[in-house]
Amino acid sequence: MKPCLLCEINEMYYGLLCKECIALVSKNKKVAKEWERRKGRKSKTLKRFRKKLLYKIFPSQKRALKYIRKVANVYWIKIQPERIYGSYIIDIYIPRLKVGIEIDGGIHKTQIGYDDFKDEYLKRHGIIIYRFENKEIGTSFFKNAIWQIFNINHIDTHYNKILERAGQNNINLNLI
Repeated sequence: MKPCLLCEINEMYYGLLCKECIALVSKNKKVAKEWERRKGRKSKTLKRFRKKLLYKIFPSQKRALKYIRKVANVYWIKIQPERIYGSYIIDIYIPRLKVGIEIDGGIHKTQIGYDDFKDEYLKRHGIIIYRFENKEIGTSFFKNAIWQIFNINHIDTHYNKILERAGQNNINLNLI
């Protein structure tokens, strides 16, 4: 586990702080101000790191991004590579579907706990994360999975919008 970003002693609990620091920030305005200052510094380094990642995209990630863009263009959906969300960077983010796609390279084998914590944080914020390994990129499994992600989420969101509009206009859509 990673250390708390405020006290740097205890392990992180939820988000970026340990349990004690969360209690401190909620009660003490001075500590809350210090936390805001540190959190801002963290986001600046994340932005610099994101720029580096955008300029130096790995070949497998480039192939995945190219294929996902093709599929996204069919549905007229925008995607965002290397998106910062909270204190994490998502490899490929699809905001309209609230879906993140992570391509796991060699570095991910050494940071298993970090990836689990990142997934849990994003899940709490309503983002579904799909993970693929480098060797899976370009295979029929990967291509079918991407189509399924777009089909399921795209149809769900449109179906829910139709139901919502029908409810607003007092229209009964009993399909059964």
